[in-house]
Amino acid sequence: MDDVAQKASEYLKYCINKDNAHYLTAERALKWHNRLGIPAVVAGTIVSTSIFATLEKNPALGWKLATGIIALLAAVLAGLQTFLRSSERAQKHVGAAIGYSQERRRLELFLLKYGQVENSQRDAALRELSEITSRLDELDAMSLLIPTKLYDRARLRSASRGAMAGEASQPSGAQRGGQA
Repeated sequence: MDDVAQKASEYLKYCINKDNAHYLTAERALKWHNRLGIPAVVAGTIVSTSIFATLEKNPALGWKLATGIIALLAAVLAGLQTFLRSSERAQKHVGAAIGYSQERRRLELFLLKYGQVENSQRDAALRELSEITSRLDELDAMSLLIPTKLYDRARLRSASRGAMAGEASQPSGAQRGGQA
């Protein structure tokens, strides 16, 4: 029965790492959303105000060029923001993190229930662990990819917080990401 509890502990570490990594990736995506969105709004506002202010005047060529460049910048930033879909990706990463958190809690309960039991409950424990691993497989398949750098940072953060002892590794056969 110790082997079942050991495998559940490995999956628990994996869930903690994936949960943290998805939250880190969501934070990064939201930062990019703001880095592109705020300047786009500011540039658009400047252009709109400049055009409105010059309706009754004939501004110098320099002002016309500056307004044109700022308008182009606003359009490029808005286009990048739309293309990169940072806000949408952040929401998907948060959803995946929530899923891994749920499975982490299921694994914690599993270890409380089966951690110190006799071999007579091995079949029940294996069935329950199989259900959890099936859900982890589904989460892996549906989740967006996590950059290796952020996954490693999440793993180190988990270890430094004392969430787990020693090197946190993935269970055998598990993947870091999911669909692109």
